[in-house]
Amino acid sequence: MRTEEEIRSEIKALKGQLDRIRRYSAFGDDNRAAVQAQIKVLDRYLDEDAIFDRWEGVDHTRDAALEARAWLDGDDLEEGGSPSGQWEGLCRPREEGEG
Repeated sequence: MRTEEEIRSEIKALKGQLDRIRRYSAFGDDNRAAVQAQIKVLDRYLDEDAIFDRWEGVDHTRDAALEARAWLDGDDLEEGGSPSGQWEGLCRPREEGEG
């Protein structure tokens, strides 16, 4: 399980990516909705049952939420190590003076 500090830091990183991330994937999936789902999972400690109930039929978003749950439980994600690390390649660079 991640520490409270790690979780708060990850939530902050994800929130910082929301405006910079490419809105839709090449398949038309909503990347920002997926990031918002990850933030909810981390902020509310949603378990797998809650994730499946909330995002039933929304595969891309549900999968992102499940990855956040796995990270919360202590797993390092394959690509990027953390939820925010996985999105970094889809984010535009930060503008000068941007947090």
